[in-house]
Amino acid sequence: MEYKNSFYKNLYMWSGMGHTLIHRTNTFTYPKTWVKITTTQAAGLKKEMGSTQAKTAMATQGKQYVEAKVAAAMAKNPQMTATEQAQIVKQAQLEFESNALKQAVAELK
Repeated sequence: MEYKNSFYKNLYMWSGMGHTLIHRTNTFTYPKTWVKITTTQAAGLKKEMGSTQAKTAMATQGKQYVEAKVAAAMAKNPQMTATEQAQIVKQAQLEFESNALKQAVAELK
C-alpha cells in the first residue's frame, strides 16, 4: 500500500501493516425486516407518508393486520400465554411495517 502523502504515512505508522495491506472489503449485513432505499426514495416516502391522512390509514391497516395475526394464532393455540401473545403482536407489527414500506417503495419507482 502506497500512501498519498506523509500525513497518511504517519497516520497509519502504528497500525503494524507496513505496506502489506493490498485490498480490504467490508461486508455489511442487516436484518431482513429492514428495507434498503436510496436518498431519493426516502425523500419521496417522507412526502407520501407525511400527511395525517396517510398516517391514520396506515395505523388502521396495521391494527387490523396485527389483530388478524393474533386471532389466527389464538385459533391455532387457544392456551397461549400473554407473553406469547405479546411476541406475536411484536412480530406482526414488524412484518406489517416492513411490508408496507416495501409496497410504498415499489409504488415510488
